[in-house]
Amino acid sequence: EDGLEEEVGLAYWQQIKVCNPSVQGYLHTKHVSYQVVTPDSNGTDLTVRRYGDFCWLAERLQIERAGAAVYPLPAKQKGKTRFTDQFIESRRAQLEIFLQRAYRNLELNDSPSLDVFLHTNNTCFDTIADAKTDEILVELLTQFSSIKVEKDPAQFNLEHGYTSLLTKRVAVKASTVTHKYDDIFEEARLEVEVLESQLKLVVTQVSNWVQRSEGSGKGLLGLGSAFRKIALAETTDKLAFSCEQLGLVTKEQSTITLDYAKGTKEELERPLICFIFVLLGMRMTFNNRAEKRMEYAIWLHHVAKKEGYAEKVTNQADALNASAEPEEQDVENALTAAAEEEELEDAVAKELKQEAAANEERKVEAAVTEELVGQDLTRDAAAAEETEEEAAAAALAAAAVLEAAKENEEDRAPATLEDKVLTLAEKSAIFMKEKAVKKALFMKDKAEKAKLSLESERSGAESIRLAYEAMNDRLYRELGRFNEEKGDLMSAIIRQFAEHEAQYHRTMEQKWNGLLPILSTFSPTSPEIEEEVVEEIEVAIEEEEIKDAIQVEEMKDAIEEEEIKEEIKDAIEEVKIKEGIKDAIEEEEIKDAIVA
Repeated sequence: EDGLEEEVGLAYWQQIKVCNPSVQGYLHTKHVSYQVVTPDSNGTDLTVRRYGDFCWLAERLQIERAGAAVYPLPAKQKGKTRFTDQFIESRRAQLEIFLQRAYRNLELNDSPSLDVFLHTNNTCFDTIADAKTDEILVELLTQFSSIKVEKDPAQFNLEHGYTSLLTKRVAVKASTVTHKYDDIFEEARLEVEVLESQLKLVVTQVSNWVQRSEGSGKGLLGLGSAFRKIALAETTDKLAFSCEQLGLVTKEQSTITLDYAKGTKEELERPLICFIFVLLGMRMTFNNRAEKRMEYAIWLHHVAKKEGYAEKVTNQADALNASAEPEEQDVENALTAAAEEEELEDAVAKELKQEAAANEERKVEAAVTEELVGQDLTRDAAAAEETEEEAAAAALAAAAVLEAAKENEEDRAPATLEDKVLTLAEKSAIFMKEKAVKKALFMKDKAEKAKLSLESERSGAESIRLAYEAMNDRLYRELGRFNEEKGDLMSAIIRQFAEHEAQYHRTMEQKWNGLLPILSTFSPTSPEIEEEVVEEIEVAIEEEEIKDAIQVEEMKDAIEEEEIKEEIKDAIEEVKIKEGIKDAIEEEEIKDAIVA
């Protein structure tokens, strides 16, 4: 770039040109294309861009370099006027200023989007501009630009955030977010707004001045024409000569004045409008910062809500876990006991069956034993017959054996099944304990999810905070450059206008001073010269009369067009009235017929 500047003699950004606008397409596809010429070490890059491509670049610059002042683009125009030469040239000049200021800005000239806009061919650029998602766009920018592409920070849907907060009637104030540059930026914003409003008044006065200057030029032309008519009609040589000379000078001054009015528009009005656009760019940057600040405030509000919710859920989970811990052990014990009881029930039932069979066997054995004992006793009593005391002792011993067998049989009788089954109340208690444990586990899982969501919100808030910090730092640097530039810019505009004014007045003074010696050196002219002068005057008068006639005809045509339009309107209204009356009559006739 330094080498190119030394070779051409202009700053690098001044060599970026938007030129050769051309109207292309037809009907709804009709548009204007501009050639963008960018100097390069190997020559120049020539690309073709449309107005929409410049809009894409402006939007990307605000995203990639938030906080930098982007020169505003001219407003979008609709209708046939956007294809007039005057409008196309005005837009071309504004687009060129936009590109030059973007590249000259230290915060913007290293933007990947600006790089691909200036140096990428039309097909590749259209592919980049038509990218459907941010991921695809970043990938394409990385592929076609030599400048490192930074990933965009997380963007919060402000519209959704505002809607959800308004629905819940929650007011979020941007003042909850503070920064060390807040006072500086607020003071600068007010100064920019005041200066912008004052400059708009100045531009209005300059525009009126240009119109008055154009009227003055036309007035001088009419004045000169009137004096030349006097010279044509007057027979006195000296009077005719003086009027003729004054007419010639005023005609020249009329041309000079009209050029002066045009120059005033170029040298003062348009530079002031460009200055207003610079101020508008700064004001837009302050507005973008206010939006980012509100975005950060909404994020913090959501984070605070998430923190409160996560804390509430965590406390509930802890409380449920604390109350469910001993119950959980009881439930486990109860479940173990229930399982053991089920096994015991099966074992008891099996044992009962076995014991029932054993009891039957014992009863049979007891009956057999009793019968055998009776036989033995009878046989012993009959055989021994020794003494009654021995028989009585034997009988008592047999009775004791039978009693012991009965007691033994009673001791062996098992417990009933109902004694081993849990009651309904105990089962209900176990169910409630199980429910409490499940609820504690559910709340624990809910608390974990709330913590994960909170971490995500905090991560997003941190991303927004870093983007907000970078935006503030960039805007602070931009504001420092703007404070230096605005004085230089206004000084250059005033100096340029002063030179323009001085040149105009010097030229006018020269013309008037040149008239004085001509008037003092009058000498009668020969008839031939006089005839030539008369012919020139007559030609000039005829030209003026033709112009006046053309203006009159144009005015007549315009009046006729207006009259025709009014007549058409009146005719349409009359037809409508007649149709309305006819419809009303028909309705009345129908009503009368219905009544009849």
